[in-house]
Amino acid sequence: MNNFDSFNRKETEYGTFVIAQPKTTTGDKEPVRLEASIVERNEDEDMVGNWEPVIGEMVGARLGDVLSMDEAGSASLSRTDVVEAVTESDNTSTTTEWESEALVEFFASENILDVEGKEVTVLSALDDARVPTRR
Repeated sequence: MNNFDSFNRKETEYGTFVIAQPKTTTGDKEPVRLEASIVERNEDEDMVGNWEPVIGEMVGARLGDVLSMDEAGSASLSRTDVVEAVTESDNTSTTTEWESEALVEFFASENILDVEGKEVTVLSALDDARVPTRR
């Protein structure tokens, strides 16, 4: 169940942003502006992805009891729990569940997360590790 059709990058004098365009713009389902840098890697030696603190919060102790792991070593959470964790995260600029839904789907579009229905794979076995694409 995807709520957004596209994620279009927009360059401004203040940086690069992504506009998450919803499938429908009824009610409070407006486009969402996200910081594009959230899907980039730091320039340091560790090559840590800017998304990693957010993913860490998703799988942190608060959600540890609802994290399910399959036999291949992939771990998933319910989409509801992921959106709630993103909304409460200090590592994002999202403040509403709608904005957090956009960010989760943006992560999926960049191959950072795998979203299927009501489940979000937040950790993958090394054999299945997904490498984010850069656009």
